Amino acid sequence: MITRGLSANRLHPNAGNPCEVAFANAWRAINSDEPLKPVLEYLVPGSTSGEQVAVATVVQWLGSPVGMGFLEWVITSSPEVRKYLQAACDSARAKEERGFSLDDALYDAVHAPVRALPQAALAANPGEAQEDEFVERPW
Repeated sequence: MITRGLSANRLHPNAGNPCEVAFANAWRAINSDEPLKPVLEYLVPGSTSGEQVAVATVVQWLGSPVGMGFLEWVITSSPEVRKYLQAACDSARAKEERGFSLDDALYDAVHAPVRALPQAALAANPGEAQEDEFVERPW
């Protein structure tokens, strides 16, 4: 599976893009084959290499200054997103205080919602979903 985007050159340690590096590294980590199926396989089953590169590029972009501005705009304009993120941060902090590594807590936070979704909903073409069939994905 391809987990590097078109702008991987921006991930060099001296490039000054630590947030992009963090997003790209997290995307690579949650798409490893162990111990779960890569997240992209849930989102785009049977994805092509072009789709994999496109998704990796967008995820890395979220860590860029423009992407971070986009995330800030979404977070500040949506009370639901702020509430979800606050709860996720509180949960990760509580797990860390109980001895879990922060990496493990964040890994669980990303994978648990994916595992909880019904396989039929994951395989459905979102363009064809009816309003009553909509499955809200927490990411």
